[in-house]
Amino acid sequence: FVSDTVSWKLTTNYTGDGAGDRPELEIVLERVEDFQAREDEWFSLASVFQVNADATSLPGDVNFSVVIALPEGSQLRNESGGLSPMTIVENGTPREVWVVTGSGNEVDLKNILEAIEIQPPKDFNTSKDAEDGFAPEITVTAHDPQTGLQGEGDMSGPLPVIPVTDGARIDVDFYALDDADSPIDPEEGRDVQISLKITTGVD
Repeated sequence: FVSDTVSWKLTTNYTGDGAGDRPELEIVLERVEDFQAREDEWFSLASVFQVNADATSLPGDVNFSVVIALPEGSQLRNESGGLSPMTIVENGTPREVWVVTGSGNEVDLKNILEAIEIQPPKDFNTSKDAEDGFAPEITVTAHDPQTGLQGEGDMSGPLPVIPVTDGARIDVDFYALDDADSPIDPEEGRDVQISLKITTGVD
């Protein structure tokens, strides 16, 4: 990752009778140190990042958005099922991104990250595909609607994907041989031959 810890701080100050001071808003997203994705398996963003925020620092009406761009062949879903990407144009080049939004406090942000699940491309793992790992682009934004202040954390970077051995496939075929020793369906009076074929997976 560009940084294992990303923090941003929105300091607000209300004016006007009876408004008081709006609490300082501070959020820290930290990379879970021992996180490893597993080949062909889904993982949630909450398993990659932990949210550290003082419960009193978030007033409960902060708007959050999580923008994700994935390597080709990856999949993304949330608790309601598959999500459709939107197409944006950067420097004249179209690309697909997923945008997930929500609002609340630090608990709600944790729930947003928990609900977002990603699956790397099929059969992808760090040992055989990319030395640096699986590299989604992830940006988390917090916006205070009362003041218009906004903070953004860029959590893009490579994630390790450990290989998982694919299961073997076993095919069994029963047949007989005709007088010309060509295979035919088993029939009475002929010896039955057995063919056993074992096929291993990609890994």
